[in-house]
Amino acid sequence: HESHLDGFWAISFLAKDIRKKLCCFSKKEHFDFFLSRFAVKLMGAVPVDRYGDTSASLLTGEKVLKEGRSLLIHPEGTRTRTGDLLPFKRGSASLSIAANVPIVPVRIMGGYAVYPVHKFFPGLFDWRNSQRFKIDIRFGKPIYPSFSQNTSLDTQLSELTEKVRSAIISLGSDKG
Repeated sequence: HESHLDGFWAISFLAKDIRKKLCCFSKKEHFDFFLSRFAVKLMGAVPVDRYGDTSASLLTGEKVLKEGRSLLIHPEGTRTRTGDLLPFKRGSASLSIAANVPIVPVRIMGGYAVYPVHKFFPGLFDWRNSQRFKIDIRFGKPIYPSFSQNTSLDTQLSELTEKVRSAIISLGSDKG
């Protein structure tokens, strides 16, 4: 998760019928101020308390998925401060297993250059290289939650989270 605009960029590449039914997770602080509240409500966001109990958000997310809607989640849970991929939380894996739905990995590259966490406004032009910033968005193949019957839930969550992370990393390579 590189910038405030990641969700908007990903959504802009989805088919209209998917966009209409899309919901996303957003930190609860986005609901505190008028402009950000307007934006997250427009995206059908579910508030997530990143420092407290997330169970209500996960239950809402599971309900959304079981209704046949899509859910956009930034698995790192926060924006990167360096542009590097952060460790993933296990919430998306938990929801995938609970609702028995696949996870579609998405990689957004270039977002950090446009709108890093320390900037108040996004930049549109790379003055150093005399060109516009480029955003590259890649969608991977769905990853289904399938495990042997004897696999513990903790192992399932760890394995699925790592599969998704690996898929997202591979989307960043030239082979992605």
